[in-house]
Amino acid sequence: MGLVRPLEKDGHKIIIAEDEKESLELIKQSDFDLIILDIIIPTGIKGDRVNFTLVGMRLLETLLIKMKIKTPIIVLSVVRDEEKMYKMGVKKVLQKGTYLPSELKKEIYTTLGIQE
Repeated sequence: MGLVRPLEKDGHKIIIAEDEKESLELIKQSDFDLIILDIIIPTGIKGDRVNFTLVGMRLLETLLIKMKIKTPIIVLSVVRDEEKMYKMGVKKVLQKGTYLPSELKKEIYTTLGIQE
């Protein structure tokens, strides 16, 4: 993913999950400094035909409301239900496709309080 290359160049470890199921497994197994989440994601369950938009919102609810994780979450997506996401505890909602890698890096560093 080209958007994370500047972060990798700075020495940050990036882990990418392919779907909701893998995301939950990784988050349960490891501590992360930040989660970047798209809202339109597959479930990871073969044959599941659920609306992909609902999967990302369900994942947010699971992480922030049920699991009560403290890891900051940035949503990077075309889905624009910002008010609901912010009420759940999302730190930032960014419009996918409008950020260059350097701009995303700046948003991430600002969210984490890191000086460049």
